[in-house]
Amino acid sequence: MPNYDTLQFVFPHGPAPLPAHAPENFTAQQNEAYVGAQAIESLSEWSVMSSGSMTPRVAGRLLGYMLLEAPTVEGRDNVTFEIVSCAGDEARLKQLTQLYAEVYIRTFKANDGRTPNFMDESSSGDEKEDVSPSLAHWETRRNASNRDRHQCVLSRCYDFEYMYDLYRMAPGHPLLSGPALCDTVHEARIIPIGRNANIVGGTPQDKLENPTRVPAILSRFGKTDIFKKLDVGDLNHMSNMMTLTTLLHWSFDALHICLVAVEGQPNTYRIEALLPGVLRTIPENPVTFTTSDEQNLPLPSPVLLALHRACVRVAHFSGAGAYVSDLLSDDDE
Repeated sequence: MPNYDTLQFVFPHGPAPLPAHAPENFTAQQNEAYVGAQAIESLSEWSVMSSGSMTPRVAGRLLGYMLLEAPTVEGRDNVTFEIVSCAGDEARLKQLTQLYAEVYIRTFKANDGRTPNFMDESSSGDEKEDVSPSLAHWETRRNASNRDRHQCVLSRCYDFEYMYDLYRMAPGHPLLSGPALCDTVHEARIIPIGRNANIVGGTPQDKLENPTRVPAILSRFGKTDIFKKLDVGDLNHMSNMMTLTTLLHWSFDALHICLVAVEGQPNTYRIEALLPGVLRTIPENPVTFTTSDEQNLPLPSPVLLALHRACVRVAHFSGAGAYVSDLLSDDDE
């Protein structure tokens, strides 16, 4: 049982209207962008309707919450610039919200086992990723499991396969006779994409006006080069992985839980969730991640977890998460 009040860690109800006023620390230009988002939110319908587009209410909230939830000041400046650059043009603002939904939400949201529809850029000259897991990726997953002591980092349940191996190979191991719980666990990615992930579709003009590599656009929101910051060649890296049970893995991918850094306590996070029942599988909250070897077994990246948290909150409070879920359902049909 949890040693905390789970209701204190549940998301506030959403979707929710944008707050009437921008935060006091917003600059004049950020305020201008926020007022523009509120103007879109107040529209009853678009001047020109198009199939598949989100409603003005959701679109305006998406823009506004992108400003409110940006993980860095520089990231907020980038969103501000992109909104203000539309100069109030409804068609351009609608296109911008579609881009944000496609990148900032759909990238993370793999609800019900569905995955975003991304592909490698054939003209990049980079070698295409093998569909089957490479040896290096397998080793990374094994190292992540070792770093996490063969446990879910949130629920502390042990990996069933690890426990079964102990049963066969070391039947006298104390874990087998103690109170340890076991479950099916997985090495989950925080950002489920590779370096070459692109947005599928769009006109040539769209691709000239907007960088199509998803990591580049994500980096604009977080204002950090997610590869340079981590000093990695791809996101098949331990900094982008953590061990989770099936339920928590699904909830994380579906944007139903997020990890919020506790200020002044390195690698310590509050786990916030949509449903209290999910939190009841997590005995302690906040949690602190540890490793026996920071260089060779690095912990999950605070940068990537902050980016995931921002996307969770934007999706939840704007209502764009439900919109993207509908898109994914359409893809499956």
